[in-house]
Amino acid sequence: MPMNEVIAGVVILVIAVDIAALYWFARRFGLFEPVRPETKILDPIWVAYNTHSGPYQLIGPVWAGVCRELSETHGIVPELGCALFFDNPLKTGKDNLRSLGGCVVTADQADALKKTSPQFRMALLPGGWAVVARFPFRGHTSIAVGARRVYPAMNRHFIERGVPEGPIMEIYDVKAGEIRYIRPLCIPNDELERLL
Repeated sequence: MPMNEVIAGVVILVIAVDIAALYWFARRFGLFEPVRPETKILDPIWVAYNTHSGPYQLIGPVWAGVCRELSETHGIVPELGCALFFDNPLKTGKDNLRSLGGCVVTADQADALKKTSPQFRMALLPGGWAVVARFPFRGHTSIAVGARRVYPAMNRHFIERGVPEGPIMEIYDVKAGEIRYIRPLCIPNDELERLL
């Protein structure tokens, strides 16, 4: 077999493997997942959190710190991480973005935490109507891909249905393998901003 044919075969094989790997990567992290925002009623949730000012992509250490304190100091292993983003990054400078990050806790855990002096804040977010979209969660890459896929779909949904702009919560559910994007409709924006 001539050397040119061997080289061509190897090049084709490498390209095919690269394309297959890119397809697998894109599929794994949700690049082809449909995004279908829906309006539904949610239950109230308790959040343990701290606030953050600055670029949204730097909130990770904030919620990780709350989750670590819950686990190491209070013996609570949270199942759901969360973040609440208040400002539209297309309209607000990255250094002025406001958010909070932490974990969802049960009502019983919240009652127990109120008797201590945690290094984080606690709030009960009332339930009610909300726009919710789901996206696969398979690590930090899913968060980045989800932001680029879900927020435009949510914004189109808001425009089509006349939903005013406002804070959006992300709940990271490792066990279910999903991120839930939630725009509360029953909580006024200024009431949410009191959490800051």
